[in-house]
Amino acid sequence: MTYLYGDSTPSALDGNFIEFLRDCMDFCVAALLSDDRARHNAERAAALRKAADADTERLKQLGAAVTFAIQGASGPEGSPAARCGAELQRSSDQLVAAEIERVSAGLADQISSLDAEAGRERDGCVKALEQFLLRYDFPGTTRSLELGLAGDRFTALLRARTGFGLTVVFELELPSDHAFARPFKLERVADRVEVQAPDSGGWLHKEGKLRAQRLEKLYVTELVADGSEGSLKLRASADSAQGFDVRFKSDGVYLVRVAEREGVADSPFRVNEADGKALAGVFEKLAAASPALGSPRRTLTEARLDDKPLAEQEPALLVERIVAALAPTVQEIARRSPSPGELVLKRLLSDNR
Repeated sequence: MTYLYGDSTPSALDGNFIEFLRDCMDFCVAALLSDDRARHNAERAAALRKAADADTERLKQLGAAVTFAIQGASGPEGSPAARCGAELQRSSDQLVAAEIERVSAGLADQISSLDAEAGRERDGCVKALEQFLLRYDFPGTTRSLELGLAGDRFTALLRARTGFGLTVVFELELPSDHAFARPFKLERVADRVEVQAPDSGGWLHKEGKLRAQRLEKLYVTELVADGSEGSLKLRASADSAQGFDVRFKSDGVYLVRVAEREGVADSPFRVNEADGKALAGVFEKLAAASPALGSPRRTLTEARLDDKPLAEQEPALLVERIVAALAPTVQEIARRSPSPGELVLKRLLSDNR
């Protein structure tokens, strides 16, 4: 759907950016409120530690004062006063140590409670991001599809990367009647798949003799489609480690033999141009049969910012990145809107309306 700016000039926007912006700002507000509560908890934890340190220091001073008083009043060694002073000293030491332990335990309980609350705040922020990203992608997001066989069924994952360091992974809905719902052999999409590659003994040597490697009877256990690149895992059976990995790169197609023993892999072998085109054609058929990148998203399984788990970072950092990424588009819409303080987009309908 085509959108125009408020002054009726064409825009590069293919979605309702204003609706997206409204929901995005709702998420940002929720994230900043969560961040504020987390900061408040951190300040409270620091205050509790300071108070506990002060109580501990006073108890130590009290113990030292008792020791000084006993030493000044006790008589000669072995005297009744000395024996009484020793008993008082032991009681004082035990009482002070026990009270210091209670202060430490109380502080640990309070800090644990605050940490748990902070964890819930971070988890809530990630959950709010999930709800937002179930409906939207940030502008400029690149997406890749990862299909992997787990037991007797495939799981479909969408990996989305933004230009400001956020990477998220969603599990996609995979209907029970989908082509990738159950294990299958490569022959489902190609009757015969044959490539020239070294025998097992000559795999590592360029001068090794090549022979035909038949692949159509192997099971497809993994498919990764990432733009112009991707990979494919083909195995002797659905639960076997033996088979081939096929890697599609910008400089060619590579075949990797994987042994049964602990999945040990040989060095990659670059197939010839004709075989590369044949494998690329098979990969395209598999990719066409796989779930679309726009398939319904089920669950957020991973969220990272700068390759660090989002739940371990301050939500304010993510909000800063989002605002910086969206600001140029917002400013351009504002500049082309007819009234100051408004953001206006128009949708081009039929008959030039």
